[in-house]
Amino acid sequence: MCACTEPSTVCNETYLLQLLLALQKFGNNLDDYLHLVLPPIVRLFDAADCPVPVCRVALETVDHLADTLDFTDFASRIVHPLVRTLDSCPELRSTAMETLCALVVQLGRKYQIFIPLVQKVITKHKINCQRYEILTCKIVTVSSVGNEVVVSLDQDKNLILKIIFVFSISHKQGLKFLNFYKCFYVLEFTLIF
Repeated sequence: MCACTEPSTVCNETYLLQLLLALQKFGNNLDDYLHLVLPPIVRLFDAADCPVPVCRVALETVDHLADTLDFTDFASRIVHPLVRTLDSCPELRSTAMETLCALVVQLGRKYQIFIPLVQKVITKHKINCQRYEILTCKIVTVSSVGNEVVVSLDQDKNLILKIIFVFSISHKQGLKFLNFYKCFYVLEFTLIF
C-alpha cells in the first residue's frame, strides 16, 4: 500500500479507491497498525497531484475510521493536512469539513488547540459548516451564564414551557477569535390540558 500511495508513483486510480474502501471495512482491526496505515492515507488527500476522487475517498476513509479508532496521537498529523486541503482545494472543502467534524467529536476538548488555525482558513475562504460551528462552540463553552424558564399561554390556551439555555464563551477560552459564536439552545414543550 505504501508504495502505491506515494504521490509520485503512477498507480491505478481504481485500485486506490478499492484499497481505501477496503480499509474502511477493517475498522477497529486496524488499531495496532494505525501508525503504518494512517500516514499514507493522509498523504493521499494532502498531495497536490492526486486525483480529486481519490482525495475525496481518502478523506472519507479518515472520517469513517474516526468512528472506531483513536486518532488522539495522530491529531496534528491529520488536522494540518486537512487545513491545507481546505485552503487549496475548493472541491474537497465539504468532505474535509465533515472529516474535521469527526475529529472534533473524537478529540473533544483536546481539539481546542487547533481551533485558531482552522478558523483562520474558514474565515479566509468564507466556509460555512454549521455542524463544525456547533461542535467548536460546545468545546469552547465553559459554563452557562444563565438558565431561564419562561411559561406562557398561547392562543389556544395551551401551556408552552420554554427553557432557554444561554451559553457564553469565556474570554480566556478564545473570545478573541470566536466572538461571533453565540450559542442559544431553545427547547420548547407544549402541554395540552
